[in-house]
Formats: sequence, structure tokens, C-alpha cells
Amino acid sequence: MPRIPTGRTAMVVLAATLALTLAGCGDDGQEIELVRGAPDAGFPLRGDLANDRDALIDAAEEWVEEDEDSDDRSVLDDDRELKITALWAGRVNDEDFAVLASDGHAALVGRPDTRDAHWNLRKTVSIREDYDPGVVAFSTAILLPEKTRSSPMLAEAGARRIKETDGLLHVSGPYAAELPSGVLYLPDGVPRRRDRSTEPSPVIVRTGTDGIAALRTVGPSLRSRLQPGTDAFDPSALRRFVAATTDVPGRGVERFGDPPVVDLVRDAPIPGVGPAMLIRSARSPTTSSERPSVALGMSGSSPADADEATTLLLGGSGAVDDPYRAASGPALGVGVVERATRDQALTGAGPAPLLVVAGDDDVASIEVQAGSRRWSGPGPILTVPISWNRGRKSDTDFVVLGRDADGRLIAPAAAADGLKTVRVDDDRP
Repeated sequence: MPRIPTGRTAMVVLAATLALTLAGCGDDGQEIELVRGAPDAGFPLRGDLANDRDALIDAAEEWVEEDEDSDDRSVLDDDRELKITALWAGRVNDEDFAVLASDGHAALVGRPDTRDAHWNLRKTVSIREDYDPGVVAFSTAILLPEKTRSSPMLAEAGARRIKETDGLLHVSGPYAAELPSGVLYLPDGVPRRRDRSTEPSPVIVRTGTDGIAALRTVGPSLRSRLQPGTDAFDPSALRRFVAATTDVPGRGVERFGDPPVVDLVRDAPIPGVGPAMLIRSARSPTTSSERPSVALGMSGSSPADADEATTLLLGGSGAVDDPYRAASGPALGVGVVERATRDQALTGAGPAPLLVVAGDDDVASIEVQAGSRRWSGPGPILTVPISWNRGRKSDTDFVVLGRDADGRLIAPAAAADGLKTVRVDDDRP
């Protein structure tokens, strides 16, 4: 098993960049190089254990050992030479943590703050190998580049406060818990190393109940809605945003390409559904020609479920291979909402499910036809009660289409695993 030696066989080299490098040979001949930070990428080694050589070596050894023991989840390169970069090492909430990076992956390693405590691998995530854009986001902690301004906004009532320790964002308290639902707003964006021709756009790191911290570039309409201190901002909108981006394609921190751009299409009540935020998500046009996608974040309509929000992913992403749909064009999707009423359990009768058709701002009108019946309305959202298959298996086909301002046809996205259906409780008296 590879080891990073601490005895005479270890070589200590002071490079021209003042990055201290430790190298050694493992038991199987694998050489492991441990590098102190990536200052050129905005990640100098930070934390109050940054100068604790033994702690850094022990943390790196733990990651290598755990990775070797997990053949089906192995992420580290098994070539003869392995390079691990230590980005952060310090004490948080009575525990020691280290953030390490290698070969497009990052690891969060921790140990209790007790004598002779053993390091344990806590989390691993994919990152960009060149740290551009540079954010290392775990579900329990987020490491930002040096001198990056941030503003946490929480979507959970009574959630524990987020603290920053030398650039590492984490939850306050005695134990490193999952970050609460919300967003970490970076008003200055993340400095770019490759393309400096444009100013960095503000970005957010979305955290949610799915256990994933996801980096997103903020579009201008959404920026004004989520901007702290503005009249447009409110916690319920934040909850709907977190829900709307939970299953958006491109989740997680992208290893290649820029973060997806998310923007607001509409945030207003939908008849029969309640308050809903419609979000458009598109990958950077410089890295992909996929069509954008849309999703709804629907919050409860009564104080009883004010802290809850439901996700409805409308269709699939542009990545779904659909020969009947153009590779580029407006976003349009379809989903079903089933709303359960308070007395439905007693009567057994409830409102008809709603077919929800929604698109982006380029969708001027929407049409639905089921059998010989037809519904139409202006975009970007149309809801239709599904009455053609109530109480029996449907023998009626239905079609959905949209049109742009010039009357050109817009086909909805095809979900790879069928039409999405979500159930929303309605506690209105």
C-alpha cells in the first residue's frame, strides 16, 4: 500500500514558488508527491494546521488508503507517480479537517481533536483539474479561493449559522453537519484563470436536501430576485429556487466546462398549484450546444408547509437523444402535479391532476390537445386538468406544443424515464 514516508527517505524540496513539496516511495513502488497549496489558482494552503507537516502527511495517507480499499469507487490515479495537493488544513468545531485534491477530484478528510485520533475520509467530489472556476464544494463544507467575498442565504427556518474559517465555509456547532438548504452568494464571482476577456459573473453555490453543493452562474433576472438586501428577496423564493435547481441537469461541481447558467423565468402563483418559481438552466454556450431546460420549485400554499418546497423537472435535458427535436432552441417541458386536499382521505375524491407545460421567455404560446379537446394560452406556463383518463386507463392520446413570437413550432423535451409526476399537499382550509 502506498505510504508517504516521514523518515530519511522523504525528500523535502523548496520550490521557486515557495511551495513545499514532499515526495516518497510507497511499499508498492508508487511515488506520492504532496504539494502545499495551489497559489496560482487562488488556493494557497490555508488553515491553522497548514504548517503541521505530520498532519498533512497522515491526511493524505488516509485518502490513498481509503481509495485503494474502494475499488468500485476509486478516484485516485494508480500510476507510479501520484500528486496530491493540500488546499486547506485546520481545526473546525473541535475537529481537524483537510481538503486535498488530485486528478480532478477533491477529498474532505477529518479526525476528532483528541490525542492520537485517526483520520477518516468524509467526502469526495469532482472538481476542475485546473481549478477554473475555482470552488471546492462538499455537502458539509465549501472552500473558496483566497479573498473571495461571500454571503450565505439560508432557506431553512432555524438552521444553524454558516461560519467561515480561513476561506472554508461550514456549519457552526459541535459536529460537521450537512450545510443547510440555501445559497452561498458570491457577488464578485470566481476569478477566471483561462479566459480573462470578460468580467466574472456573480455565482452561487446551491446547497440542498439532495446532499449536493452545486456551482451555478446567476443570470440577471435571478440575480435581482436573490440579491441580499433588495425588496425582491424573500425566504420563500429562496426555498423555491433551491427546489427548482435540485434536479436540474449538470448537478454537482462540473469537472469540465463552465457552471450552468440559471435564470428566473417567472416566480408567481400558478392556479391549482400555488406559489411556483420557474427556472431556466443552460450550459455555457462555449462548451455545449445542448438546449436549455426548465424546472419548477413549488412551495406550500399555507403556513403549515411554509418551509417545504417540491421539485418538478419538466421533461429532460438537452442531453436526451431526440431525433424529432432540434439541437438548439427554446426550453419547453411537461410535468404532472397531483394536489392532495385535507379531506381527500375521508371522501376519497380529490382534484384532477394538472398537466403543467412550461418554457422559457421565448415560448409565446402553448397548446395542448387530448382527443378532440383543445386548450391554449400564452406562455410561458399553461396548466390543464387531466380529465381524459380519470378513474380508468387512458385510451386518449394527447400532444403538447409551443410556439415562439413568430409562430414557429417548439417541441417539448422528452424525459428519458417518462413524464414526471409530483404530489403536493394542499392544507388550505
